[in-house]
Amino acid sequence: MGGAISTATDFVVEKLCSCFFLEVHHICRLDKNLETLVEDMKKLEAKRDDVLRVVRSEEDRGLQRLSGVDVWLMAVGNIENEVRETLMACTTELQGLSLCDGCSRKLVARFRFGKEVFSMLEDVEELTGRKLTEDINALAVPPMRAVVGERDLQPIIVGQETLLEGAWSRLMDEGTQVMGLHGMGGVGKTTLLDQINNKFCGANDGVDIVIWVVVSKVKRNEKIQDEIAKKLGFFTEGDSWKQNTEAEKASRRYTVQAGAGLREIPEVESWGPVRKMSLMNNEIKELSGSPCCAELTTLLLQNNHLETISSEFFRHMPRLRVLDLSQNNWFNGLPEKISELVALRYLDLFGTRIKRLPVGLQESRMLICLNLKSTWRLDNVSGISKFSRLRRLELWDSGTKLDMSLLEELQLLKYLQVVTIGINSCLVAEKLSSYDRVVKCIKKLDYQNLRDESFRVLTLPTMVDLCNLMIKNCGMTEIKTEGAATSLWNRSPTCPSFLNLSTVLIIDCNGLKDLTWLLFAPKLTYLRVSSSTQMEYIISQEKATNGVTEKEAGSIVPFASLKYFNLDSVPMLKSIYWSSLPFPCLKEIKVDGCPNLRKLPLDSKKGVQTFAIQCNDENWIKSIQWKDRATNARFKSCCLQFVSSLLVLARFRPWYLEWLNSLVVKYIQSVIISELQEKSFRVLTLPAMALFAHGLELWNDGDKISLRLHASQT
Repeated sequence: MGGAISTATDFVVEKLCSCFFLEVHHICRLDKNLETLVEDMKKLEAKRDDVLRVVRSEEDRGLQRLSGVDVWLMAVGNIENEVRETLMACTTELQGLSLCDGCSRKLVARFRFGKEVFSMLEDVEELTGRKLTEDINALAVPPMRAVVGERDLQPIIVGQETLLEGAWSRLMDEGTQVMGLHGMGGVGKTTLLDQINNKFCGANDGVDIVIWVVVSKVKRNEKIQDEIAKKLGFFTEGDSWKQNTEAEKASRRYTVQAGAGLREIPEVESWGPVRKMSLMNNEIKELSGSPCCAELTTLLLQNNHLETISSEFFRHMPRLRVLDLSQNNWFNGLPEKISELVALRYLDLFGTRIKRLPVGLQESRMLICLNLKSTWRLDNVSGISKFSRLRRLELWDSGTKLDMSLLEELQLLKYLQVVTIGINSCLVAEKLSSYDRVVKCIKKLDYQNLRDESFRVLTLPTMVDLCNLMIKNCGMTEIKTEGAATSLWNRSPTCPSFLNLSTVLIIDCNGLKDLTWLLFAPKLTYLRVSSSTQMEYIISQEKATNGVTEKEAGSIVPFASLKYFNLDSVPMLKSIYWSSLPFPCLKEIKVDGCPNLRKLPLDSKKGVQTFAIQCNDENWIKSIQWKDRATNARFKSCCLQFVSSLLVLARFRPWYLEWLNSLVVKYIQSVIISELQEKSFRVLTLPAMALFAHGLELWNDGDKISLRLHASQT
């Protein structure tokens, strides 16, 4: 009994050890296996080229390629694509991990790639070693006898047999592609061609079909095409070749009626050949019926008045890949029969009123991109993990926010590349960094309504691909980056947490004192801070220099890419930065409601040549404390007082517009003038405005009203 237990234990231990050492083998030999894979792939590609050369040579002789060769060539093409993608992914991911991430994540990545590379090595070796000699030799199948119409022969001219044999020999030469006969009239050229034509009738020479066409001196290509088409059986006598021109084929394949004022789907004579249809920017309210669109791959219906789609509409669209229903503001739901769209790859529902995704949509297993931006009535997307091939999911400004259930589902999507979404749960905000697959896919993220008393610090995970971040109506007192412990710079600034972050909005966050974490966003181009009553610093000198030397602190140069800087209702703000900054890209600083901000981080030697400093408070402009007289001289002229917007409703009397001419403000952002319908009013004259930023909008005006805008005098 003891021996049996010992034997069983040894067996289990042996199996466990073999599994463990196999995993270690994948990790340790990854680099070596990658090199071997590249070399073996070169050998396989060389063999593929040799096989293709032989196959094409045999096909030129009239032989046919066997299915076994096609299967092998297709397998080589597939493995070639897989190897290329794996090599790129491996290089990109491992290089990124070696710079910033922990050891455990790097080991997991190496193990995953190690298994894939090992499996590919086996496939490449199998394909390289496969014997194709028999398949290639088997190309020599008996050639088909030519389909040829026999012609009546004229009496043979003396010596014509010799000419016939010479011409036939030349025609059957593998190197001959075109052959011509020339000579004076009456010497027997046509008779010789008749002999050659009839000789094909009894020959097994690999020629499939022989066509005899007489060409007149006045050559007409259309007539020749007609004759060839008739011989091939493409159409009967009386049909016109022009009916099959490429232009008409294209018109049947592609239907474009964008902006045509349509109120319903147009009548198409035959839906069968239609491949792509664009009906965007119309007034279509309903999709009904069940059109038979066996070839349709793309259907564009964005920006219509769509409200409903019948349950049978998608029934006969088996190849539909792209469906765009975006900006149909009253569209409230997809039919369950959308399950018929098994080939669907791209679905755009941006700006619709849908409340849920139909269960039938889960049958679209090929779905790659799902756009649900601005679907504010959509409360959940449960079952999203069923779309196993999903690469892009956009839920920005949607009613669906990231909860723990959705977070778990997204973590299962191994091909996911892009996510845009919002968070309104403190628990999710705390747990997010644990879901690395989701974190690395986030492009746009907004935190809203995080006001739990216990939630005082928001820790942002490293999101290298994050482009747009909004934090709104939150009660936290501090924002930190993942890994920041005692010193802000315990992670090197050369490896920023937010390498691609370009837009940041901080709105109604009354607990925050500073935004020092922005030092880790080197590509920031737009920054807006609004209604944050406790904020004192944008970058805190105390936090930024904590634990670093004076020399290291001097190397910190934030906002190198910043173009637009908007500060609105930040009454406690004292400082943007403790010293002057170069601002090489800055175009505009806009300040409103920041009475304690007295200094701007500018000096006369730095900054772009021209940009605007805007404020609607003339007293604040006068109170700015410039670094020196040179700075004052350079930048004071950039300060502009502005009116945020101006609305003139001229429906009562056109003389209201005369008031515009008395305006003395130097900056008007936008002007809207409407309902200029009085018959006697034909000319609109506006005063000079120095920075007319966002254009002029007119509507409901008569056709004959003209517009005059005076040139700026400043």
